Amino acid sequence: MKNQLLLVLLMFCSLVVYSQDSNDLKVSDEVKKNFVKPIQKKAPGYINLMVPSSIEVLVGKNRYVNQQKSQMEGFRIQLMQSTDKSKVLNTRASFSRNHPGIPMYFDYVQPYFKLRIGNFGTRIEAYRFYINIRGDYTSAFIVKENIPKNLVYTF
Repeated sequence: MKNQLLLVLLMFCSLVVYSQDSNDLKVSDEVKKNFVKPIQKKAPGYINLMVPSSIEVLVGKNRYVNQQKSQMEGFRIQLMQSTDKSKVLNTRASFSRNHPGIPMYFDYVQPYFKLRIGNFGTRIEAYRFYINIRGDYTSAFIVKENIPKNLVYTF
């Protein structure tokens, strides 16, 4: 009896279940009017894009806000961190002898002293420099940090 009841229930459920209606997938006339433009044949490799003016306004506002910021998200290389301040200061002195002109930042975040170097705009730039120093500083790694825009440089 239970098996027959289960079979009838499954048959009923299969009748109720249906797939997505193809009418739901059609693009409305308003969307076609505002966003879809017939392709005009030009030289190969060109694409015509219709961008609504509201999006252009938002992009302009975003650009303006980003230009007003004094800092940007960048990268530095952390050479070492230790609870022993003298170790970090010795590493700082040896690095400044070997690599003059590279900015160094000595931070204390309880309980660690951290030595970070560089002002890299992208992770790739930081990684290029990291490759050069990783043999001498085995505990070094790349960290993300906010950097003043006027200090960011590229190699």
